[in-house]
Amino acid sequence: MSKLISSLRSFAKKQSATNPLTRVDIQDSVKQAILIVESRAKVQQTTIASTISTPIYALADQVQLEQVLVNLLVNSCDAVASCKQRQITIMRLDSPKDRIRIAVLDSGHGFSNDIIDKLFVPFTTTKDVGLGLGLSICSSIMTRLKGNIFLASGLTGGAMVVLELKKDDE
Repeated sequence: MSKLISSLRSFAKKQSATNPLTRVDIQDSVKQAILIVESRAKVQQTTIASTISTPIYALADQVQLEQVLVNLLVNSCDAVASCKQRQITIMRLDSPKDRIRIAVLDSGHGFSNDIIDKLFVPFTTTKDVGLGLGLSICSSIMTRLKGNIFLASGLTGGAMVVLELKKDDE
């Protein structure tokens, strides 16, 4: 409980958009995001797993990166809620030498062709209850982090969201 409260306090701190980017361990950010979403996932019997087992360093803002990851995990939880198999996986992808790519994959129904190009537009949603701001905010944060966010379909179905950040090799 103490770890969860500490994570939520850190996550809730207001961060200035002018904070300098620093060296961030992606593995730690993923762990923190999973910790925040874990209770929701357990209630709906969704498994969240990360295959990132070693530190990976990127140039980012830790709190903002965690906000992006939490939003993607919540979206994935919503996407798989009505599915028989409820699985979310976070993994590292092959990347150019100076970049890091990680993917959030889910076992949901994936993105439909008619909406995928509009999902970063504010107030576009596929949910019954939702403002349609989550992916737009994620895109803005990733731009601030000098990174990218891409939407795709997983090889076995479901949605895949790819985050690309500048590698920090200090």
